[in-house]
Amino acid sequence: MATKPTYNLNHFQISPEDYWKNRAITDNYEPGSTFKIFTIATALEHNYASLNDHFNCKGWIKYHGTVIRDIHPHGHQDLTEVVKNSCNVGVIEVGTRIDENIFAESIRNFGFGEETGINLPGESPGLFRPVNQWSKISIASLSIGQEISVTPLQLVMGTAAIANNGILMKPLIVKEIMDSEYNIIKHYQSEKVRQVVSPDTANTMMNILQEVVNDGTGSRAKLTNYTAAGKTGTSQKFDFSLGRYSNEKFTSWFVGFAPSHDAEIAILVMLDEPKGSYYGGTVAAPVFQEIASKILPYLSIPPE
Repeated sequence: MATKPTYNLNHFQISPEDYWKNRAITDNYEPGSTFKIFTIATALEHNYASLNDHFNCKGWIKYHGTVIRDIHPHGHQDLTEVVKNSCNVGVIEVGTRIDENIFAESIRNFGFGEETGINLPGESPGLFRPVNQWSKISIASLSIGQEISVTPLQLVMGTAAIANNGILMKPLIVKEIMDSEYNIIKHYQSEKVRQVVSPDTANTMMNILQEVVNDGTGSRAKLTNYTAAGKTGTSQKFDFSLGRYSNEKFTSWFVGFAPSHDAEIAILVMLDEPKGSYYGGTVAAPVFQEIASKILPYLSIPPE
């Protein structure tokens, strides 16, 4: 768990207070397209969508009088291609099929809207409004990761549940404490929170997210000796002074895991207001690639 800019713990008082925060747990961000993982997983789990579904993206969709745009028209796609291309239109078409209460329950089951319970101070629960506070277009917005704020830890925890056959685990910061002779004084046991989706749904999502890395928006996360699965995200930050989304400030994401079907690691990379290029696939995915390609050999995970 690393946050930059950082500071020297021995001389913390000479660093700006803003640097003291552990943004992985204290700050909330709109997850943008990374949240499509949970929209599609919910739809598959509750039979609102299947891999055989087809969509036609003209570059925009109108929902209850509001036009929501895509980066460009994606044309005819199946469900895997919708996720691979991070198509807003296709995901909204899927998301708006889901019963609002089922979607809300699934979002909460993935761990959003509540603290993870990690043993660190200052954790935020994120922001997820109850269904009775949704507008007519909330379900469309939520489908693509708007109208919800999450902590980076929540997002990687939910994604790890997909990698873990649908089981959400409580995150631990310390595995064990040893004395100077390397005797284990205390061992912290991993703790299952709940089964969020079935192993079948999780496996289908693993295949889809592997395609995102193999041939989609996350191709810069591809590893040389291992398979990887994940999702990119680029979210406009809301400018409260203007009362609308900013055209200049973005949050760039990549969240993923490797190896795809026998995951040993899950990694989230988030850049807050990057300068220059700001697409998650361009700036965050290569950081995942660099970290994962070092960690997997370090953990003695055999190449696939």
